[in-house]
Amino acid sequence: MDCTIWQLPNDEGSAIKMLQDYRIIHREGQCSNNHQMKLMFSSKEAPKWQCYLRSCREKERTRTQTWFDGLRLPILTAVRFIYMWCQELNSIDLCEMQLEMNHNTAVDWNNYLREVCANALLSRPNIEIGGSNKIVEIYKSLFTKNALPLQNAFFAGHALPKQRVFGGLYRETKMNVSTILDRSAKTLMTAIEENIADESDIVGARMRQMNCINSSI
Repeated sequence: MDCTIWQLPNDEGSAIKMLQDYRIIHREGQCSNNHQMKLMFSSKEAPKWQCYLRSCREKERTRTQTWFDGLRLPILTAVRFIYMWCQELNSIDLCEMQLEMNHNTAVDWNNYLREVCANALLSRPNIEIGGSNKIVEIYKSLFTKNALPLQNAFFAGHALPKQRVFGGLYRETKMNVSTILDRSAKTLMTAIEENIADESDIVGARMRQMNCINSSI
């Protein structure tokens, strides 16, 4: 999120307008009768799209068919959380104190954004990272691989298939992520050979457990 803490919105309407600028929330609405809709703000209820025509007056939530569809957290709180998460100010205690999120919601959103980033990285072509005398950090995680739209499925509590992910990070330039079948030394060795350049210095907790792999390849 390309802004400072002082530029963050201070109400739900401003948060929606900010997300419209980022094209995350629709800038225009259309009702089921193909009439143009306008965004209505009220102190009594959440902002909604409403049809211009008095004979119709159809209403629709601003979240419908957007990244936020199916999520219950107020959009203002979500925007502030995303900013804090990007700044690595996302501890559960801080979210509870500063954003008034309950414990479970803070945990869910931390996991949720990790999944969003992992899916974004997995959708990109892999590039080889590292090189001679360059330090590459490796990680492995277990993510939910959602069959439904990510946000709806994640918060609905569905029992979904899971996907193991291998990641490599060279802090000065690039990061890559790839899926793996299991966490065995053989599988991780293959992932390292495919994604990390020769002669890289590899660090990571798993490396200490893999006697078959040297500290650099």
